[in-house]
Amino acid sequence: MRATSGGRGVRHNCYRLAFALALLITPSTARADVGSLILQTGLFHLLVLNLFIGILEGSLIARVYRLNRPSARGIMILANYFSVIVGWPILMLLSWPLERMVPGAAPLYRAPVFLVLMTVLAVVLSVLLEWPFCAWAMGGKRAGWLPTLRASIIAQTASYALLIPLYLIMGRITMLTDARIERTARFVRPPIATVYYLDNQDDAIWSIRTDGSGRHRIETQPNHSTRGRLYWRLSESSDFATLAVSAPNYNEPQFRQVETGIVVPSDDAIPCGVGERPDRDSFWGERSAEAVDNDTGEPLPSSWSGRTGGHVLQGELTIVSPRGESYRLGYETPFDHWKCANLSLLPTHQGVFQMGFGPEAQIALLDLRTRQLAVLAMGHGPAVAMAKPRTGHGPAGT
Repeated sequence: MRATSGGRGVRHNCYRLAFALALLITPSTARADVGSLILQTGLFHLLVLNLFIGILEGSLIARVYRLNRPSARGIMILANYFSVIVGWPILMLLSWPLERMVPGAAPLYRAPVFLVLMTVLAVVLSVLLEWPFCAWAMGGKRAGWLPTLRASIIAQTASYALLIPLYLIMGRITMLTDARIERTARFVRPPIATVYYLDNQDDAIWSIRTDGSGRHRIETQPNHSTRGRLYWRLSESSDFATLAVSAPNYNEPQFRQVETGIVVPSDDAIPCGVGERPDRDSFWGERSAEAVDNDTGEPLPSSWSGRTGGHVLQGELTIVSPRGESYRLGYETPFDHWKCANLSLLPTHQGVFQMGFGPEAQIALLDLRTRQLAVLAMGHGPAVAMAKPRTGHGPAGT
């Protein structure tokens, strides 16, 4: 049964709310191996930084309005803990309708405006949630609503002047700052590959060319998982590779693997990840990929390589050039994160991979040399085929 767009929106809100609660309540011992700076910063913010921010805000409004300094500090410390614990889940619940208001065909294109709007919303929520505490510190009704609101604005201006640079340093938005975002994939030049993927909306296998053309539905796959993915199943006794679906089977420890009716010549199938096993969730652990010769299985001369994943939420894409130089692209903010997975490297110096998960998963294409980045489709679990010149064979994908 297909999920409605409203149902998918609710699920996406749940993902973000769970991310927010993880920041707030997960014990540090349980995340010692997470390695995500944004999570560690969130935990430090909740347990330690709120104390110092409360002291800063209390001292500031006590000086401006000539209040009792120890009393104002204590009240503003309470205000900061209240603001984070209550305001953060509210912020995450509002993030879904707010993102829908931002124009753009994919999260990658909406992200810059979305980040600015979420930051503004966070400041406004903090001002409103800490307003009653400022009134308390200033003597309640006797101070009047306007001076107490002004005091809350002054306090939040000071605290966010520290918090915004902190989260910018600890977060990762290199997907936006270090890549050249393209609205289409028209920059891709022949030879053109075909990307098969699981669509986020209609429970079907779709295909699209790496230049963004030729998108069409191939075959319906009911009951696929949002963590499902496609892969090429090679046979030693055949010259063809069969496209198969691997997805978690929540009733059994093994992954469910189903072959489709899509076959390509075996030397057209682009492998997804070195040592990638179809019975393993590609979202957990680190995965490597490199451009290889399908005839020999050996890396191509002067080829690029890459890695995805590595931690629960820290899912950067790392690209290494033939000369050993590397760069990283990631997106992990207090409001949202995209874990990269299912990387396929093409012999044309391009990479196809998945960004994010759930109803907002994106199939992205990256030019490894120029760092041009575009979203091909909203989907997950991509597998790539590139037809090689030959005689006596039809086009890739039958």
